[in-house]
Amino acid sequence: MSEIIAGVEIPETAAVAEATRLMQEMTSPLIYHHSRRVFVFGAIHAHRLGVEPDPELLYLSAMFHDTGLLTPFSDVEQRFEVDGADHASKQRLTGRDHRRSRRRRRCERTAGPRAW
Repeated sequence: MSEIIAGVEIPETAAVAEATRLMQEMTSPLIYHHSRRVFVFGAIHAHRLGVEPDPELLYLSAMFHDTGLLTPFSDVEQRFEVDGADHASKQRLTGRDHRRSRRRRRCERTAGPRAW
């Protein structure tokens, strides 16, 4: 059964489950719940703007957006948001699931690494 918060459905994918598990294990409850609220508010705001973001990508982005604030993800040489993006990049899907996900989103193979 899908989890729904304020009318927003949490995506049910392997990547979402893994991100949720990682954030629960590796961050504080404060950061975990903050990140979930970012997803919910982002989805609500997108809906009001008439934009339809990919729910999985929005969730993953929201969940990892502040990880650069925390050890072991922080690096004194970079801004925290760059550290968080670097960590999210390392956690990207690999193999067949990632290829299928890219095809579904019509992304070329080099788009992800270029974004990071």
